[in-house]
Amino acid sequence: NIGFVYGDPFKCDTDADFAAHACSLSVNGSKVADGTGANALDDPLNVLAWLANFLSKRGDPLEAGLLVTTGTCTGLVDVAPGDHLVGDFGAWGKVEATIVAREEST
Repeated sequence: NIGFVYGDPFKCDTDADFAAHACSLSVNGSKVADGTGANALDDPLNVLAWLANFLSKRGDPLEAGLLVTTGTCTGLVDVAPGDHLVGDFGAWGKVEATIVAREEST
């Protein structure tokens, strides 16, 4: 990963089915991938549980307020500077980003 794009926080229902929730990824206005939460270890909550257990075994806490990513639901796609990406999570919202070239330091 080179970057991570996230949107505004939202509160979902406590009975939300993360595994079944659909999402899509578009690049420059063309849909390039569809997916569901099940693409992340069958359920993104499984990833979160794995992380909490792993950290616990090391004696490290999983503290409130941390931003935890649980993997990709659409797979990885190649992008280039200038590409505009939209992650669409339906009723849960969208995130958008435009890729820019990294400035090389001298």
